[in-house]
Amino acid sequence: MRREGKGPTWEEETETQVLSRYGACLECRHAVEAGGILAILRRDNGQRVNGRVSYCRFNAKGHREIGIEFLNCDNFWDVDWNFDEPPVPQPETLRKPSGPAQNEPVLADKPRRKRHHSRGLANILVAKEKQLWDAIKAKNMHVLERLVARDCFWVTGEGVQVKSPDLQDLSEMSSMDCALEDFKVTVLNKAAAIVMFQGVERATENGS
Repeated sequence: MRREGKGPTWEEETETQVLSRYGACLECRHAVEAGGILAILRRDNGQRVNGRVSYCRFNAKGHREIGIEFLNCDNFWDVDWNFDEPPVPQPETLRKPSGPAQNEPVLADKPRRKRHHSRGLANILVAKEKQLWDAIKAKNMHVLERLVARDCFWVTGEGVQVKSPDLQDLSEMSSMDCALEDFKVTVLNKAAAIVMFQGVERATENGS
């Protein structure tokens, strides 16, 4: 992050966990007036963008933070924002800044943002699915009991199977090779998601 133009020129490194398609909330050691222009440079890919300071204040931890609205740039973070989930209100730090410094709304003319938490949830669900298949391969019934929900059921050509016989069938499967790839996670709401993937499995069941 670099201050250019009128006034003193300075440069510092920073990071953020509060971002949107049109801007971000960044910690900053320097005081910056609202309306000031900063240059933001991503270290991972070298992408650069100019941003207008919407507010500058101290947060609850006593750290100065600023709200940035990107200029002439759409999706600077290269994030897929199209998640099938209800919109979530903006984080408090972006929606209503307050403090001893500037106190202006951030991105007031932009549409409501979604908090980017689905990516973390998708990673957790994919990891759990991989743990399940590792437990099947290792015949680890303790892990299977923990990972498979009590109300779990499968729909097969033989009908609907509930958890107890499912685990018995899994314990009798001798998996020699199982590759999971091309995961796709669709978050329906805070309590439900659909996990889809492609898998190649070589196994024997009941010695056949």
